[in-house]
Amino acid sequence: MGKPYSLDLRKLVVAAIEGRMSRNQAAKHFGVAISTAIGRMKRVDEWQR
Repeated sequence: MGKPYSLDLRKLVVAAIEGRMSRNQAAKHFGVAISTAIGRMKRVDEWQR
């Protein structure tokens, strides 16, 4: 299993997606898996409920 992404990187991915970048675009831009971007936003959405 790989190392977890830094909190800074996770925040950047979320901010990019909330700024209207697609999950796919944000994943490619920051060099993370698409599933990572999708999962991160799922957690954010669940936390905000």
